[in-house]
Amino acid sequence: MFVAHWFNNALSGAALEEGDKGIFINLLNRFQTGSYFTTGACPGQDRGVPVVSLPTSVLVSLSKFFPATKKIAAQGMPTYPATLQCNPRGLTALGHFAIEQMIKAHMLIEVDHLSQKARDTVLSIAAKAHYPLVSSHNGTGGEWSPAELFKLYRLGGFAAVTPTEAPELASKILKMGTYRDRSRYFGVGIGTDTGGLSSQPGPRADAVQHPLHYPFKSYDGKVTFTREVTGTRTFDLNTDGVAQYGLMADLLADIQQQPGGRRAMALLFRSAEAYLETWQRAFSHR
Repeated sequence: MFVAHWFNNALSGAALEEGDKGIFINLLNRFQTGSYFTTGACPGQDRGVPVVSLPTSVLVSLSKFFPATKKIAAQGMPTYPATLQCNPRGLTALGHFAIEQMIKAHMLIEVDHLSQKARDTVLSIAAKAHYPLVSSHNGTGGEWSPAELFKLYRLGGFAAVTPTEAPELASKILKMGTYRDRSRYFGVGIGTDTGGLSSQPGPRADAVQHPLHYPFKSYDGKVTFTREVTGTRTFDLNTDGVAQYGLMADLLADIQQQPGGRRAMALLFRSAEAYLETWQRAFSHR
């Protein structure tokens, strides 16, 4: 269960996003809560995002297409400092109570999208209770610090990375291994975050020079994949990227031909068991 997602709520502040996504979410926060995000200094160096706003003239133009925004368009958006910013709203007293009750109920607690301040508080509560947490699409809603990731894994938690082009995805999976608790079974999942505002990987920059060759074998070598066909259209990772879920198999095959790709795939294919063991730790917690 998410304690907070895109917007501030009665339990917690939400993590800030950057770019166009951040602007959109800030506008939605205004609709949901009656106010825009406030920002402040981050709890730690190299954390936070640059927060930008749309000029009032642009908001007024957009309100012609989205009538519900007319009232807030005329009022304009606040301006923010040019430095990296975080949401100063952390876990509320009610949110603190909710986390404790979720632990008592053996629920899996999702800590992505929490403001950095709230995330650190939830990690501290979980550490005192020796309770595992879940980061299902790590890095969404703010990057995690190494100290946070070490703590997540010491608690027996689980993390999944978001997909990107094969070389970077292999690196992201392997990097998670540097934070692992070696006393526990370890695997890294993929959390696509599809269905929200996230995009999926496009073709590799060097796909023309070094394409994924079709047909290809599955990771265990037991299945042969050709190009995915839907209706009259044939999809190719080299030109379409991960255009739909059917291309995830192609992306995984592409990982295998990257430096460190086989090691990354080994960790990925341990993710189901690693998640189940995190669930088991939450279920059996006393």
